[in-house]
Amino acid sequence: MEILDNVSSANCLERFDFNFLKRNIQIPNVTLKKIEEIGFVDGGKRLPKGKHYSQYSTDFKYLRVTDINNDLIDTSNLADIDEDLFEYLKDYEVNYSDIVFSIAGTLGKVASVPHLNEMRVCLSENLCRIVLIEQAWGSLSKDDYIKYLVVAISSSFVQDQVEKQLTQTIVKKLSINRFSKILIPIPEECRIQEIVNYTNSASKTLIEIQHTKACIMERRDRFLTKFIDCKSTINDTEQISIGMKDIVHRFDYKYVNYKKNNNRSFNDPELVSNYIADYVKGYSPKPDIIIDNSSYCKSVSPSDYVGMLRIQDISNENRICGVSSHIPKTELSVDDYTFLEKNDIIVAITGSIGKVAFWDDDSSEVVLGSDLLLLRVNNEICNPKYLFYLFSSKYFKDKMKSFVTGQTNGHLHEDDILAFEIPSIEKHIQDKYVSVIEEYFIKEINTINIQFRVYMDTVKRKINEMIYNT
Repeated sequence: MEILDNVSSANCLERFDFNFLKRNIQIPNVTLKKIEEIGFVDGGKRLPKGKHYSQYSTDFKYLRVTDINNDLIDTSNLADIDEDLFEYLKDYEVNYSDIVFSIAGTLGKVASVPHLNEMRVCLSENLCRIVLIEQAWGSLSKDDYIKYLVVAISSSFVQDQVEKQLTQTIVKKLSINRFSKILIPIPEECRIQEIVNYTNSASKTLIEIQHTKACIMERRDRFLTKFIDCKSTINDTEQISIGMKDIVHRFDYKYVNYKKNNNRSFNDPELVSNYIADYVKGYSPKPDIIIDNSSYCKSVSPSDYVGMLRIQDISNENRICGVSSHIPKTELSVDDYTFLEKNDIIVAITGSIGKVAFWDDDSSEVVLGSDLLLLRVNNEICNPKYLFYLFSSKYFKDKMKSFVTGQTNGHLHEDDILAFEIPSIEKHIQDKYVSVIEEYFIKEINTINIQFRVYMDTVKRKINEMIYNT
């Protein structure tokens, strides 16, 4: 689909000026409107310094970017805040039928606010909301018009404008002023109704696929629990637990120098027999040296760059979707980075707490971004995938979230991860656990994920065709 066929490619690459677009792009039977012509746009608010989420369940909630997935808000996992904090944030309260959009971090997520029942929900600073102008929906129902706007904002035409207007820092950001001037395609009302009807039908299928996947994940977690509970029978030994506190800091350069000075090998048994995994913190480059994939592909010397894995490169299904950022090798120093190695485990420690990933590549030069932590497993006593699947389970994800601190994105300290108690079982039993997980559960989950992605792509293509008459 080429919406911009009638505009020179040079102009399209160099500018996304809204008035320019409005004058030059012609889509049959479609009107282009700025978001500010459809509704009022305002932002959210970060928690004040020194304030934290409530440890108890309350009717007052805080909506974050991580609560939005697949154009839906998961109200079951919103952060709790106390009433006093809500009173401070109440000017940023969202209501049923508001549209929310992520303007920082994972850019471009969009959803409409569902019925909240007794909950009062405030918006975080990385989100903005659109409150529709009265009767903007014309003769359509308001709910149907909102459903259309959500799918339209998700379309490539709108998302491309967002990408052109963001500000590149360590965390990508889009100003509310720029977002309010993004152009939205508004077809004739009869076409909007057709799109909404199709979306409603497709949503039912997507919900069924997700439910099937949730059931498989639940069975996997039950298997994990039973496996650990039964290991004393399998092992014929008393159940014990070991932690990751007593680790060897392989990437502590004082320690490396100690080994060199004492002529002790890197894998000296005395040094490496008492830990499950080493850890390495992610790298924090200067914002202006990070380049995205499109710039990297145009680089004169791609070999002068290394990849940087960031939290947005990891899906909610714990898959690595690619490496989207690169930095010059000349900006790296031996004291503040290490390349990923095959079988490394990656844990999100800022923002999307609970995301984990398994690095299965032994050829690429890739470093971690600052919102991630690397765990390098001691293969002598632990199967890396055993630890990865433990960390992927609901039990460990919940455990990670229980240690989160910080006012805004939330942060998980490496010391808390290292203090996790890992069920201690013999390595050949770990291997058996991994083989069962992969044979019976991962294979099913991968099939469901492929089915979901294929159907999502089909739905998006169909909606684009319906909106843009292509």
